[in-house]
Amino acid sequence: MHLPESMSREAVCALKPAELLADGLSSPLPDALRALGPVALAEQLRAEGTPREALELWIATLAAVEAPAGPGLDAAALARLPEGLEMQAADAPAALAWARALGPLVRDADTLRGALELLLLAVQFWVLTDALRQRRPGGAAGADGPDGSGEPP
Repeated sequence: MHLPESMSREAVCALKPAELLADGLSSPLPDALRALGPVALAEQLRAEGTPREALELWIATLAAVEAPAGPGLDAAALARLPEGLEMQAADAPAALAWARALGPLVRDADTLRGALELLLLAVQFWVLTDALRQRRPGGAAGADGPDGSGEPP
């Protein structure tokens, strides 16, 4: 994946999850995916109105794939993972695109760690940008509009 020098929010929202994840997942994440993937994931879900808690639920779903009795993965939970992520995406097209791109890539402990890293970085980016938006002069939460356009809801 080629990492562009700069991108607008609109350009980030237009990125395709399948293309961003085309080289697969691993831990640590490849530099280009680590730099752009969490931003694209957070901004695309935010733009369609999907709450941040959806990412947190995906993190819990991925963590449940780890075998409770020790090292390794729960094979049954791993097999259900793609469908589970898709079901959680419900009627949100961007979330569904991410679920469909991400779920099948989780095949072992390394790809699970990569997926968790991507989601945790997306949540971290989301929280940080929310805090920065709240700190704008005269800016309360959501002051820049729900779509980041500067227009009120």
